[in-house]
Amino acid sequence: MTTPSRHAFSLVELLVVIAVIGLITSIALVAHGNVRGKAAEVKGASLMRENGKAISLYLTDNGDVLPGPLWPGQMALYTPGRSGRLINELATYLDLPTQGSEMLMEAFIPPAYREAVEDDALPSARIYVMNDTVTVNDVDYRPFGFPARDDNPATAPMRRSALPPEVLDIWMMTDADQEHPNVSGKFWGQFTPEAPIYGDFRHVLFFDGRVGRVPVDAR
Repeated sequence: MTTPSRHAFSLVELLVVIAVIGLITSIALVAHGNVRGKAAEVKGASLMRENGKAISLYLTDNGDVLPGPLWPGQMALYTPGRSGRLINELATYLDLPTQGSEMLMEAFIPPAYREAVEDDALPSARIYVMNDTVTVNDVDYRPFGFPARDDNPATAPMRRSALPPEVLDIWMMTDADQEHPNVSGKFWGQFTPEAPIYGDFRHVLFFDGRVGRVPVDAR
């Protein structure tokens, strides 16, 4: 009886198989990363739109006066009764409790931001930056006023309709990071990611309510 011959893989064939498997794995990982990145971008834009809708409702209920006074760097830490925080001003419109204990509002944090910051740093992190000083024709406007600090009293936020028409095409709110010109050099900048969380662009909410993507090198 003849015994069937068996062909063993040569070393070269094994190396080729391993290389092919490695290549397929690399492609799959890159594709998975791209999908996750795109999903994070979509979620980030959705959160910015939700913030815009909440601000629009606030304007309707408050005689077109913008929320504030606000600090420029905004946190996801909700503290009932605490001034200077956008999340507190918009609590009613974001279905948050108007009283109770301090809590970190996860829904306020874009997924890409969460990946860029350690979990234990999130309570102190500045998630968004507000455009606290808008300059039009060499005149400075403080749309959101400014909270009381040291011996300086608080200044009230402005009516959106009192701002020059040109302001409607200017950004109101955007993702915070240390490279943003309104964050760079500020003491609270250390509580933001070192680089833009989406790489080459930021999500932006404009004063007219639009949400868009703005290249990081745009000013």
